[in-house]
Amino acid sequence: SHSKFGFYECVNVKLNAWEPGLARDFWWHPYDRSLGEAVRASAKLLYGRGAIRAKALREGAGPLLAVGRRTVRRRR
Repeated sequence: SHSKFGFYECVNVKLNAWEPGLARDFWWHPYDRSLGEAVRASAKLLYGRGAIRAKALREGAGPLLAVGRRTVRRRR
C-alpha cells in the first residue's frame, strides 16, 4: 500500500453489483400528496396518543395503503 500499485488496489473498481429487492424505496420520486399524507399519518400513529392515533388511522389509511401498494409493486 506504499507504492502506486497499492494505491491502484485501493481505487480501482473490483466489483460492481446490484440486486434489486422486492420492495422499492418509497423515498425516490415521484413525490405526491399520498406520500406526504402517509408520512404524516405514520408519525401520528407512532408518536400520537390514543385519540390522535385512532384519527390518524381513519384519515391516513388510504394514503398508507396507496404508498404500501406502490412500494411493493413489482418492477417491470
